[in-house]
Amino acid sequence: LGYMVMACGLSNYSVAFFHLANHAFFKALLFLGAGCIIHGVMDEQDMRKMGLGRIFYFSYTIIIIGSLALTGFPFLTGFYSKDLILELAFARYDWVSGLVHFLGLVAAMCTSLYSFRLLFMTFLNNNNSYKASINSAHEPSIAMSLPVILLSFGAIFIGYLTKDLIVGMGTVTWDGVVFTSFSRSFLVEAEFLSAWYKHLPFMIGILGGILALLLTSSVASVGFRSVLFKTLYGFGFVRATHRYLAEKWHFDQVYNEYFGHFFMRF
Repeated sequence: LGYMVMACGLSNYSVAFFHLANHAFFKALLFLGAGCIIHGVMDEQDMRKMGLGRIFYFSYTIIIIGSLALTGFPFLTGFYSKDLILELAFARYDWVSGLVHFLGLVAAMCTSLYSFRLLFMTFLNNNNSYKASINSAHEPSIAMSLPVILLSFGAIFIGYLTKDLIVGMGTVTWDGVVFTSFSRSFLVEAEFLSAWYKHLPFMIGILGGILALLLTSSVASVGFRSVLFKTLYGFGFVRATHRYLAEKWHFDQVYNEYFGHFFMRF
């Protein structure tokens, strides 16, 4: 939802609402799809113990649709709002908008990286599950499948069907409820940006997918990843950054010791 806040910061509130509505479909699809997988493998949630693409064909399809929509893959729901926000950021033609556009592209690459990481580790990598989990693994029931099927149609089509209704030039959908000054709109400038800038988010997304392939897929050899990580870890900055991020500001430790243990004793 950082993109929604970015659109609000750019004073394009209708675009922010458009992304929020689109986001609801593919993010709900991903959450429910993850629930289908967890339910089907005896509540296992560690992706390192999966690699279940040959068992969960239906769930795999659902997660692919949600992940591609989340990354802004062309002509899926996320594409219509995510790329529009990035184009609006760049179309202001000042250094602040350039910085916002750059940060949005970095976020797009990170989104693509963790989305493809999810696909590789959960479905495409070599199976690393316990035998008991594999023997009992099963697809979701009809009652669980129906909501994700409906959401998958929304994740594919809702952006295309509602773009002109919500953020089209001259739309009367908001009828004065949401007002954006013409000096802050930049919808026309965003529409006529160079094709290079319009294609940039897609190329960044491809880069994130390639990084996920190299870093998390079983296609890439363990030796390659070992050499890569040892090389990177030789730099003091990388080592310090990894240690800082791995500690996660000790949130897990504080939560477990001061809240989890307390309520368990209670």
